Amino acid sequence: MKPTRRRLAVLLISLALGTRLSAQADDLPALDAISIQNRPGFVEAVQKIASGSEKEGVEDLLAIEKQYGTDPDVYILLYNVACGYARRREVDPALEWLTAAVDKGYGIHPNQVERLRLDADLASLQGEPRHDKILATAQARLKKLAEEIETLRAPVLIAPRDLKEGEKLPVLIVCHPYGSSPARFVEYFRSFAEAQRIVVAAPCGSRLIAPDHWAWAMSSADFAEHFRMDHREMLDALTLCRNRYPIDERRIYVSGLGQGAALAFAYVVRNPQQVRGGVVFNGAYSPRSLQDWLPVCVEHGRRVVWVQGRFNQIYPSEEVVAGLLELQGSGLKIDLRELDADHGLPPDLNDELVRALKWIDGTDGTDGKERPPGGGGR
Repeated sequence: MKPTRRRLAVLLISLALGTRLSAQADDLPALDAISIQNRPGFVEAVQKIASGSEKEGVEDLLAIEKQYGTDPDVYILLYNVACGYARRREVDPALEWLTAAVDKGYGIHPNQVERLRLDADLASLQGEPRHDKILATAQARLKKLAEEIETLRAPVLIAPRDLKEGEKLPVLIVCHPYGSSPARFVEYFRSFAEAQRIVVAAPCGSRLIAPDHWAWAMSSADFAEHFRMDHREMLDALTLCRNRYPIDERRIYVSGLGQGAALAFAYVVRNPQQVRGGVVFNGAYSPRSLQDWLPVCVEHGRRVVWVQGRFNQIYPSEEVVAGLLELQGSGLKIDLRELDADHGLPPDLNDELVRALKWIDGTDGTDGKERPPGGGGR
């Protein structure tokens, strides 16, 4: 049997990469997860502080902070700077950096508050009224987070302001990338929702990284282990849409960026009875998340538009494309759109979404199998 051109392309790409034919690995969806603790030199700088070279360690940390100060968990670095000064009994700078660490988010988890209270590295600050005030601030915020966590994690919806008589609205569920939040991510889709008369729903990841910074996955194994629970968040967002608006059950779509793209893609494959298709941006997929659902998705004729930046520095385009070509060879309808761009949403997002939904619906003149959703899924 002669290989088709599509399968031949997969083979050639895989050989060029020197990888297996199954081009995707389960750890790829979490490639957008970043941490100040993984930045070059961080561990070594902390070790210097712990081993008595506090001055040198602090200098190294400040150099790292200058380059990576926008990392969501930069407060961990700031805390270690405070520890370095405190170990040298330089109380004033230690308290200044400790204040900065808490302001940026240190203490959002109970173990961090306990460390603020008991860390031996901060012994020189014990009894200082300013230290007690910093600790009290962290404790109060932790208590408030515990009280408001459900509200903070509630899906955010955008919908047309006025409903026409008998109108039923399509739904687009959008999954934010690492370090974002539903409220911030959904704003990218506001003009699209209003112009196209569609409800956009943004669920929230379950991992709190920093105040107003959330994630679906924190590590390479995290996504494959927890995506089913995260899919419940998407279903809850859809349920909220149904409770608030008259929904067109035949036109439910999903989208996402980064690890949110992986989550949305797995949702389409595993829930073809519920959603019509997906539009995902700059991510990767986990083979384990697809499992035995791929044939079901193919049988339902579901379609996915995958928009990938050729110059993506987080998700290597070559490996992502190789995996998608393999899935196409399995019968899954994927419209792969490679753009001359890096990571992120395209600047012409509205146009991309309009074009994508027309292709998914088969209203752009392409030959699509008409199989509207009919309930079910998992």
